[in-house]
Amino acid sequence: YNTNIEGKLVGAINDRLVLDVPEFAAYATNAVGVPAHEYFNSGVLVMNLKKFREDDIETKFLHLLETYNFDSVCPDQDYLNVLCRNDKVLLPIGWNKMPLPDPEFDYATLKLLHYNSFEKPWHHDRVLFSKEFWDAALTSPFYEDLLKIKASVDEEHLKKEEKGVAGLFAKAIYITHEEEVTFKKILAL
Repeated sequence: YNTNIEGKLVGAINDRLVLDVPEFAAYATNAVGVPAHEYFNSGVLVMNLKKFREDDIETKFLHLLETYNFDSVCPDQDYLNVLCRNDKVLLPIGWNKMPLPDPEFDYATLKLLHYNSFEKPWHHDRVLFSKEFWDAALTSPFYEDLLKIKASVDEEHLKKEEKGVAGLFAKAIYITHEEEVTFKKILAL
């Protein structure tokens, strides 16, 4: 929170899922119009709200939303990437580490774990950093609630999650290759 973002709109972290998964990399580059290595995850942001107001980002966002109604895989994230594409600072990945294998990651720099999308340790044991989550949860007043949530996750829930993951892939592929109204095409990015 105390990071100098050099007067930019946002400080954000590259989205590792987009960097590591070819379908999402193609989506970011060819549909959103932001190169995959510059596309950020909106789960953890340092925002310069004064600059957001000065640059009238709200009006620009509403104009895009109301005028084009882009189909999008991650709506808030995609709009933020478009609106902030030339006015951001990329921060170290340790500030928004997702539970994805990353042999090059220096775990000494880990600051915050982000259990994004369907990778939730309160749903699955197979999620990276599950032990760290449960160690922290044990000290939380919500520990018992988290155990109840985990116990309620059944096969039907897991099948819905699998279907959701497949749906995101299919949507990214469709928008990238078939959709006529994309950020990149309309805004000439």
